[in-house]
Amino acid sequence: MAVHTSPVFDGYSGSINRQLLLKQRFGKTIVTKFPDRSRVVYSENQRREQRRFADAVSFARVVITNKILLDEYSLKAALLGFRSPWNMAIAEYMSTGPLRRKPQKIKFKKSILTCSMGKNISLHLFKLVSPGTKHFQRIKEKPENFRSGSNRKAPPPLLSGDLRLTSSTAV
Repeated sequence: MAVHTSPVFDGYSGSINRQLLLKQRFGKTIVTKFPDRSRVVYSENQRREQRRFADAVSFARVVITNKILLDEYSLKAALLGFRSPWNMAIAEYMSTGPLRRKPQKIKFKKSILTCSMGKNISLHLFKLVSPGTKHFQRIKEKPENFRSGSNRKAPPPLLSGDLRLTSSTAV
């Protein structure tokens, strides 16, 4: 394995005549021998899944080349949160049941929630109203199992759908 410093191959990745492999790691171009996978023995399950995925790729190619199917899968991809109709077609072929919208992670900084003992933490909870527009609505009411006071256990998750909040300290 050699780290290439010449600007000739700077930024390139891929193979040259299936003999050399160029890859990018930490902003540097690394040149290696092309991997030899001729001695790998796949199990029957692996071969079956490889054939199944090859069939899924063939199905996705048909979807992409057909204008009507492409429009349909573009709409499905947008509604279910997939990046492209290609990904949607492969996911639909590979799935055993109906596809659902993937849950989205809500990012926040944990440092906002940290404070010294004895201090109160104020949280505002929101629920997702419409997934397509990412419109959120603030939850104003307290949950049924909410108890105030300093000597209490951590409450169970406040929401069971779009957002789950669990804590090991008093909220």
